Amino acid sequence: MKKNAIKHLASMLRTVACAALLASSATAAAQNRLHSDRFLLIREDLTQDIVQIGSLDQQKLHYLDAGRGWRSIAVDDCLALIRPGVQAPYASAGSVQLADGQILPGAALSNADPNRDALAWDHLWIGRMEIPLNAVASVSFSPHVQPPPTNAGDVVLLSNGDQLTGIIVELGDPVVLDVESTDGSTELNIPVERVAAVSLVSKTRPATGRRVWLVDGTIINVRRLLIGDDSYVRLAANPAGNTLLQAECPLSEVMAIFFQSGALLPLAQLEPHSIEGSEDRYTIPAPKMLQSDALGNLSPIEYRGPLTVRYMLPDGVRRFAATAELPIDSRTWGDFELIMECDGTVVYQEHLNESNPVARLNTELHGREFTITLKPGARGPIQDRLVLREAMFLLDSE
Repeated sequence: MKKNAIKHLASMLRTVACAALLASSATAAAQNRLHSDRFLLIREDLTQDIVQIGSLDQQKLHYLDAGRGWRSIAVDDCLALIRPGVQAPYASAGSVQLADGQILPGAALSNADPNRDALAWDHLWIGRMEIPLNAVASVSFSPHVQPPPTNAGDVVLLSNGDQLTGIIVELGDPVVLDVESTDGSTELNIPVERVAAVSLVSKTRPATGRRVWLVDGTIINVRRLLIGDDSYVRLAANPAGNTLLQAECPLSEVMAIFFQSGALLPLAQLEPHSIEGSEDRYTIPAPKMLQSDALGNLSPIEYRGPLTVRYMLPDGVRRFAATAELPIDSRTWGDFELIMECDGTVVYQEHLNESNPVARLNTELHGREFTITLKPGARGPIQDRLVLREAMFLLDSE
């Protein structure tokens, strides 16, 4: 009888242990899913929240706001969904970058249509496509290869580090480069295995439409985009005018979705027009990008005051938003006035110190010169450091 009781007790303990293990696994899976579905939602007015994506149809985005429950927003009122705190993905293979910033990882094919000036390209999951050469900015034939800058013509970077300049006639296997010399022009046939990357002189085109960033390094414009409640993304795309293709992938593979690609301009993308400081400063440090590979160029930017930094804005800028922060390691002495102006008019002002280290700002802009000033407070110019996070301008829609 005792043996049966012991066996029964052991069986019960195993059952409880299995149930606990399954519950733990289910909890971990739920947490992983929650994490994989969490994005920074940027709305049309530049307000932002961390949300969990539920689904996306052609009219509305349905999401869970931790403080307000399940909510919906019109797709036309969404600017972007960006995974918080992640770096821009690197292509896991060779890649072609188009003149408008799209990136298509894959490999070059040797059987392009001889009657077209095009690159035959095999994308990782789209498959074969032919990309007109005038739409190509650069091609890397293996991962982690930086294409060379263009100069007087197209540039071919060889595997041994040498560079050749000319006009690319064919981009496949081989790469055909027309080079000028004192004896006239000559066509060089270069086996693709000897080529690391090429850069073509092409006219930069603005980003437009809806754009998706994926973990494999793909950055692609899509014609249609849906997210089901099964956390799968269904999209349709025809990059560079190729046949419309439909594909799907888990939401966990999506790094960002820009609903209006040309509407957001990161502050980190602008070079200062001028940097000024007090006369007793021997050097005035320039703004520093703290994450050069930030997704969408939304790098945090560090300013060391006292100083004034001026930026010239492009046409169409109408709003600015950011989180202003006095870093933790500067809060002992850091104490300054943050003043932002547009064409000489103050649009935002906040005193940052240990008791008020973080401020969220979202303001309209009317003008072309945008100025950021750090003015010392009561403690003087000690540890007066400012970090701007998610600093971005809103541009008029096209």
